Amino acid sequence: MLKAYHVPSKLSGNLTVPSEAAFAYVQQLESHFLAVIEATAHHLKVCDVLYHHLSSVGDFHFCSAGCRAKFLKMFCRVRLCWHVRFVNRNLDRVRFQSSISGIQLDKFKG
Repeated sequence: MLKAYHVPSKLSGNLTVPSEAAFAYVQQLESHFLAVIEATAHHLKVCDVLYHHLSSVGDFHFCSAGCRAKFLKMFCRVRLCWHVRFVNRNLDRVRFQSSISGIQLDKFKG
């Protein structure tokens, strides 16, 4: 990713940059996650359902099948956590904007 922004390697210090294949794999996971999350969010054990959907994505080779499974489960768990955080934050904004105090604040501003 630093290469994409033309950042010299000496400025990245001790950071390890993922390979193009690893970056492309995570992008594929992200696009598939966004495609299936709305249909799977209401299921029980959402992480397991996401894992089942995302396990067939991409052809990136890990050192072992166990390593791939752990990475994919971690991706599902972390990405789901961030998705819920964004949804809750947007819901709070909608609630505030439609509340009386939000309307009064809009009148006060302008």
